[in-house]
Amino acid sequence: MNLIKVFFLFNLLVFIPKVNAQSVTDSIQQLIVEEKNETKKVDLLFQLAESYKRTSTDSLIIYAKKSLAKANEIDYDLGIANANISLAYAHYIRGNNEKAESFCKEAIKYRQKSDSLGIEIGNSYRLLAGIKLAQEKFEKALQYFLKAKDFYNSPDIGNEFKTLVLNDIAFLYLQLDNYIMSMKYLNESITTAKENDLTSTLADCYNILATITSKQNDYTKAIEYYSMAKGIYSKKNDLISITACNLNLGITHYRNKSYTKAISFLEEALEQFKNIKLNIGIMNSQIFLSKSHTKLNNIDIANSFLIEANKTAQKLNLSSSEIVMAKSDLLCKKGEFHKAIALTENHLKERSAKLRPKERIDLYKTLTEIYKNTNNFEKAFRSKNEHFRIKDSLNNIHKAIQVKVLQAEFDYKKVKNDLKENKLKLKISEEKTKASNLTNTLLIITSIFLIIISMLLYKRKKEKLGAEIKYKNKQITDFALHISEKNELLLKIKNKIKTLTTVKKDDSKIADLVIFLNNNLEGNNEKVALYVDVDNTKDDFYHKLSKLYPQLSEKEKRVATLVRLDLSSKQIGLKLNITKASVNNYRYSLRKKINIPKEVFLYDFIKKV
Repeated sequence: MNLIKVFFLFNLLVFIPKVNAQSVTDSIQQLIVEEKNETKKVDLLFQLAESYKRTSTDSLIIYAKKSLAKANEIDYDLGIANANISLAYAHYIRGNNEKAESFCKEAIKYRQKSDSLGIEIGNSYRLLAGIKLAQEKFEKALQYFLKAKDFYNSPDIGNEFKTLVLNDIAFLYLQLDNYIMSMKYLNESITTAKENDLTSTLADCYNILATITSKQNDYTKAIEYYSMAKGIYSKKNDLISITACNLNLGITHYRNKSYTKAISFLEEALEQFKNIKLNIGIMNSQIFLSKSHTKLNNIDIANSFLIEANKTAQKLNLSSSEIVMAKSDLLCKKGEFHKAIALTENHLKERSAKLRPKERIDLYKTLTEIYKNTNNFEKAFRSKNEHFRIKDSLNNIHKAIQVKVLQAEFDYKKVKNDLKENKLKLKISEEKTKASNLTNTLLIITSIFLIIISMLLYKRKKEKLGAEIKYKNKQITDFALHISEKNELLLKIKNKIKTLTTVKKDDSKIADLVIFLNNNLEGNNEKVALYVDVDNTKDDFYHKLSKLYPQLSEKEKRVATLVRLDLSSKQIGLKLNITKASVNNYRYSLRKKINIPKEVFLYDFIKKV
């Protein structure tokens, strides 16, 4: 397992609190037994699983699976997400990257479904990126790191997380030997750290700078940066990061051929790794302790560390090339060159499909040195050529990957910008739609308002017109009555003239007067009939009566219309030129045809029609 992954794991573990595992385990298990609420029981099982994160991946997996089963049983999305991320982490630690990836993707799916916090989704994407990094799928790793970066950029998330993922991306580019891009993200991280007084982040940045200078074989500068980082971690009592620095310092001193100093730092790192029970760190410390003691001819001590490193590798289910090369060094030191050659060549042959290019380069480099020591220059030359061939191939691969990774970053940012532009366009469109809808709504409201006003005006005008018609009808009726009364008076005068005995019947003036009276009477009768017709045709009530009571005769409807005007039977008779008795007959007929109760007055009933 490469040291880059070790460093990435340290960063993941920074945010896992160190606790007394046994006391936490006991208290949580008791709570699980007592808890009745199924959702809370799932959460407690998850907490129990997490309590083993530093100590036992076996226990972590057991309780995470129990939490997952219970969460699935009650359809609890957040519980499913939490259990899956624990399982993903456990399998990542074990090197089961395919399983780790599957669990991590499930966790992300359910985190998004359960509306988890941005930091939780960001952490999940960051773990997924770490898995892809371990698989050397750099393009995908970068995409997931960038997604994590987007989630960490939320205003409610601290800047420490933002700088953490910047350092991850810097490490990714560092693995591809792209120091320019690595420094780009490192500078962004340093700027953020200084602006927000994040001393721990600065220490992480020094770690990356140390790795960059170490890769360029400037071990003195690398040791200076690692020491600066360790100084900051020590002030903050960050034991995990201090341990990582001790391991890095030990390895860098070894490469700088300062073996005694290397042993000092590596022994301290080994004890610290044992305390936090991180097997990857334990194995790497043991390997480089063995290599350092080999260089100092401490063969037995070197062999004992190598045996322990093998045991640790078996726990992790790993076949480490570093252990093979350490064994080869030890065998060569003992003069057993043929065994060293056989061991190295067999490892190359048996693990050929699974070896990373960097491992193959180091193994062929080791073989070249062994062949030189045995004076087998032909095979040394072949091994050296194979070493250069793989190195050149790796450089070409790295260059191609660098282009792809840069393209992936460009594409990701382009897609992000396109989404931002589309959101802006959508927002503008929505604003326009809102404005248009508001305009339409105002037009509709205005139209309705105008319609209501028009209806009210129409109704008012209609009422006014009805009142005017009613008033005119009354005038006509009054005028008709006036004429009827005038006729009655003229008729009386005519009859009185006829009864005058003293007047000669052949008196021409008397005859002319009688003719004049007769003409007036006939003319007035015609006017009365005409006014009655006008009155009926203009009156709404007359039409309404015709519609409601079609069984009524014309004369009965006329009588009803005049009753509504509150005229007496005599006045109705005068207007209709019928006797009072006839009017009473019509009134009786009306009551009968429209079923007016005896206790109800005809006038009261007709007024309500």
